[in-house]
Formats: sequence, C-alpha cells, structure tokens
Amino acid sequence: MFTAVTSTKIFCNDRCPARAPKKQNRLMLPSVRDCLAIGCRPCKRCKPLHVEGGPQWMSELLATVEEWTQLSRPVVDNVLPASKESLARWFKANHSITFDAYLRMRRLANELGTNWCDSNSADRTARKDLFENLIHQKAISLAKRKRIDVILVNRIVTPLGPMVVCANDAGIVLLEFADRRMLETQLVRVSKIFEARYSVGVNEAMRQLDHEFKEYFAGQRLEFEVPLVHDATEFQNAVWNELLKIPTGRTSTYQKLATKLKKPKAVRAVGRANGDNRLTILVPCHRVVGSDGSLTGYGGGLDRKQWLLDHEKKMATV
Repeated sequence: MFTAVTSTKIFCNDRCPARAPKKQNRLMLPSVRDCLAIGCRPCKRCKPLHVEGGPQWMSELLATVEEWTQLSRPVVDNVLPASKESLARWFKANHSITFDAYLRMRRLANELGTNWCDSNSADRTARKDLFENLIHQKAISLAKRKRIDVILVNRIVTPLGPMVVCANDAGIVLLEFADRRMLETQLVRVSKIFEARYSVGVNEAMRQLDHEFKEYFAGQRLEFEVPLVHDATEFQNAVWNELLKIPTGRTSTYQKLATKLKKPKAVRAVGRANGDNRLTILVPCHRVVGSDGSLTGYGGGLDRKQWLLDHEKKMATV
C-alpha cells in the first residue's frame, strides 16, 4: 500500500520518515499507478519508485520529468538516461505501468492537480483552463466566437483506479481511466466536437455519476441514469446504442452487434466503434467478447474488463 497525500500532492511508501499527514489529506492506495493517476508525484524522501538494486539514474530521470512537466513541454528522448524501450521494460516490470503512461499521468496531474469529483462537495474553482499543453492543441480563438462552450473536467475515484470525467450542462461527455493510452487523444476529439475549452470543476451530472458509481461498485445498481452525451457519427451512435441494450450480467459479440445493425459484414467497423467509445462503463463496451467467448481488447485493460464482467454477473444473479 502507498499513502497519497492530497495536500502536498506526493505519495509515499510505508517506510517514509516524513511526518504523518492529516487523515483528511490521506488516501491509502494499492499501487503506484493509482497514486500517479490521482495527480501525486513520488516523494523525494522515501523514493517509492526506487527499488532495491534498481538503476542509479532513477533520481535523475524523475527530476527531469518533473522539470519538463512544470514547463509544460513533452520530454524528448535525448534528455533521457536510457532508451525509451529500456525505460518501458523497467517501469512495467517494477511498477506495472509503462514509462509513457508515467509521463501521461504527470502531464495530466500538471493540469488537474489532485482534484476529484465528490457528490457531496460544492463546486471547485478551476485551477487551469484550456488544457492547451496537455492536449497539444491551440485553444479555439475567442476572437472567432462571441461565446465559447466550457466542458468541466475532474477525476472520479473507483475500485478499478481513478477515472477522468468530462461533462457539460447536458451530461457526461467523456469518461476514461486516467492511465489509458487514448485519454489525451479523446480529450482532443471531445474539445473539437463540442468546440469547447476545458475547465476543472464539478457539476450536477458529475455528482450524479459519483453517487451512481458508489452504488454500482457496491453491487447496489444495475443500470445508470446519469445523462450521457455521445455526439458522434451515425454509425458510432448506432453501435453505442446497441451496447446500451446488452443486459447487465450478459455479453454479446462483434458479429451479433453487426447483425443487429443489419450490417453483418461490418464486424471490424463495429470493433472500431466499440474501441472509440468515450463513455467507459456507462456505455458497456466491456460486455463485448470474442465469438468463442474469450476476452478481446479493452482500452482499460483485460484485467479490468474481467473484473467488470464478474462484478456484473454477480449483481445480476443476486
């Protein structure tokens, strides 16, 4: 277990010599990935990313990442103490995340801080706007529009790890695991689709989602009622609507979905639309399996997909 301290935005191992944080600022999390995903950086005293017999360049690497993150610049290969391939293997073997995932979560933390949605909290003041550096995209020019829409963004903590949630006045527009590779790409897409800038905050849809998630993960809710906004192509919307029809505790296949859409040869297109789903769990793409019943690709990871299927099967049979 690791201790994430939200007031100082650091996380420590259980041997840290620093003074114990106040209870209200402390979160006990099971993995490095979870600590990074809520916006905390590794402690410089107990060094939770260092392992016995590990590389001596680790301290230099972490310092470099933090320096470049604060400058809102992508870390380039020539400042790294080892090749990205070596770093990827080492991080994966010792912390169950890739080096690229580590970089992504530090960039996200620079924009979001350690904020997360709380259904019982008041609105939080935005820490940063626009996410220009995070998504590597120029913000929509205010000079070209008299009014620019705003999408609120925050985190929701779940038993499967923190998730990034985005919402506008109409409902939830994006929900992804904070460590997913596609997250930054999806943020760019949503910004373009809705012609909107991002701002850190909480609205009624987020509070409702937080409340329903608590019930869902406690095994007390089979269906979600929070309003969803999935503005996409006609085909994508058709696929996602079919996903919403798969009963909790049941599964379907890409072939069955294509057949229901009266496009039996569009199996690959259905698979792509399934992978482009921007509302993880809410639009249950995890309920789609291979024709032989085997688990197939899932952006959040096959371990999470299996957990969700087992959890929903258990709920449906109670």
